[in-house]
Amino acid sequence: MKRKRIFVACVLVFFVMMSFQLSFAGERESEKGDEIVFGNVQPGPDPWYQYSVKAFEHFAKEYGVEVVYLNSEYNQDKDIANVEDLIAKKVDALSIFPMTADLGQQYVQKANEAGIPFVFEAVTPSDGPGEYVTVVSYAYSMIGAQVAQYVHEEHPGAKLVYITGKPGTGIIEQYTEGLVGRLEELNSDVEIVSQQPTDWNRQQAMDITQNLLQSGTEIDVIFANNEDMAGGVIQVLKEAGKLGEIAVVATGGSPEGIQLIKAGELEATAAASAGLEGALCFKACWDALHGVKVPKVINPPVMMATKKNIDSSLTWEVNDTLIDIV
Repeated sequence: MKRKRIFVACVLVFFVMMSFQLSFAGERESEKGDEIVFGNVQPGPDPWYQYSVKAFEHFAKEYGVEVVYLNSEYNQDKDIANVEDLIAKKVDALSIFPMTADLGQQYVQKANEAGIPFVFEAVTPSDGPGEYVTVVSYAYSMIGAQVAQYVHEEHPGAKLVYITGKPGTGIIEQYTEGLVGRLEELNSDVEIVSQQPTDWNRQQAMDITQNLLQSGTEIDVIFANNEDMAGGVIQVLKEAGKLGEIAVVATGGSPEGIQLIKAGELEATAAASAGLEGALCFKACWDALHGVKVPKVINPPVMMATKKNIDSSLTWEVNDTLIDIV
C-alpha cells in the first residue's frame, strides 16, 4: 500500500507539473527573439550540475534567451561573487543551486533589492525576509524512503553502508530522514552500519569503501548518493573481489548509471533527471518573467530503476520525452 501511495504521489506531481506548463509553448513564438538574459550559477563541476546546465541552455537557445553560466567550484566566496556579478549585470532572471541554505537566503535579499526574479535549484533557502519564485527540487526524503523500501524488500536483514554527498544544504539531511524514517516505519531488520559524508566526490567514496573493507566491517549493501561515487565504489569492490557479494545502489539515472545497471554492476538507482531539473528551472525563470503563476515548490518525479526497467527510466539527456514534459 505504501508503494502504491508513492506511485500515485509521483503521478499527481507529474500532472501538477503539466498544468504548470500550459502557457509555456504558446508564448514561445511571440517572445522568441527578445533580448533576454538569464543567469545560472552551479556550485561545482560534477556531472549532475553539467547536465542541469546543459538542459537549461538547450531550452534557452530554443527560446532566444542568452545564458550567463558561472561555476563556483565549491568555493563560497566565489559563489557569492558569482551571484553579485550576475545581479550587477542586471540579468532578467536568476537560477542558482546555492552551496548552503543560508547563502540562499542572502541571495534572495540581494535579488529582491535588484528586482530580479530568482529561482532556486534543489536547495530551499533558510527562513528570512524576501521573496523568490520557486524551488525546483526532487523530494529527497521520498528518494531516501524509496531506497529504504528497495533494500528492505530485496536485501532483508542487510548491513547497509550509506556514503552521502556533502551535508549542509538540507539535501543529505532529507535523504537521511527518508531512509531512516522508512526503515523505522517498516520495522525493518536492515541495519545502517556506517554513514559517512563526501563532497559528492568519487575518490572520497573509493577511500571510504577501501577503509571499510580493510576494517572488516560487515557489509551487504552500499548506498552511494550519486552514480559517479557509485562507480568508484564498484571499482574498489571489483578489485577486492567483493562485487556481487556486496550490492551497490545509488541515486541518479545518469548515463554512467544506466550503463552500470545494464552491465549488472549497479543493482538499482533512484532515477532522477538532472536535465529535467535544469529544464524546469529555465521554465520557472521564463514563466516568472512573463507573469505566469509558478508553484512555490516543483518536485519532479522519480522512479526506482533496475535492469528490468532501465530502458524506460528517466534520462539526464535532453530527449523527446523531456521536451514533451517541458
